[in-house]
Amino acid sequence: MSNAALKLSPQLSPQNYVNSAANSDVVVLAPTSWLADSRIVVLALILVGFQILDGALTYSGMNTFGIRAEGNPLLRSFMQSVGVLPAIALTKLVCIGVVIGLCSQARKISWLPTALTCIAGVYAIAAILPWSVLLIGEYLA
Repeated sequence: MSNAALKLSPQLSPQNYVNSAANSDVVVLAPTSWLADSRIVVLALILVGFQILDGALTYSGMNTFGIRAEGNPLLRSFMQSVGVLPAIALTKLVCIGVVIGLCSQARKISWLPTALTCIAGVYAIAAILPWSVLLIGEYLA
């Protein structure tokens, strides 16, 4: 096999690697699952947790202030059409699916873990914090 040969090996043994390296062959390892990367798993858990927390806070906010308190006009309209709980549940299930889908691609797309980390920060500041402040203020009043 020439030096320019490409060896694809999903189960590359240490001996095969040594032989390939000695022959100056290019070795391509099969990608492992995103579940093997603890950073991505923790990020996925944080984002899923934020979705669940936001759903609970939104539901509490709707019970406390009414649908008019929802800042997202699409979600507010959806709540008026199907009801508060079904709208929140379906929306959060879709969001969790998107989170899992994006995290499953995070090992393949180098910038995606950084983008997801930024999204988690923005989500905490723009969704979790406002509902928390409003609800705590209402319960303390």
